[in-house]
Amino acid sequence: MSKATDLIAHIQALIAADSSLASKLGANSFYFGVPQTVPSVYLDGLYLVDDKLDTWRFNISYLTTDMSLSGLEVAQQLKTALQQSNCIAAEAIAVRPEPDAKRTRYLITCSSFMYKL
Repeated sequence: MSKATDLIAHIQALIAADSSLASKLGANSFYFGVPQTVPSVYLDGLYLVDDKLDTWRFNISYLTTDMSLSGLEVAQQLKTALQQSNCIAAEAIAVRPEPDAKRTRYLITCSSFMYKL
């Protein structure tokens, strides 16, 4: 398996380990690239890969049609689940409302130390 595939499987396992979070997001809710359903979580913007240090920087996005504060609570729960990993550092949540599309995207910036995976 590739490192990207390993990272995706690791994130899926982190989401599945939190039964409350998994029930809110639904089955098969994690994607690489464009999400197929809403709500969904997807790996977005793999924007720095340092081969020498074996670190990756990327965003995890939570996309939802719920524009209330409960969406932020789910995003915080997702960030907490990611922080349970020994190889992912979930750093911050940025809120990106898209009122024209009637949805909100919560962007969680992350670093991954692939050698720990």
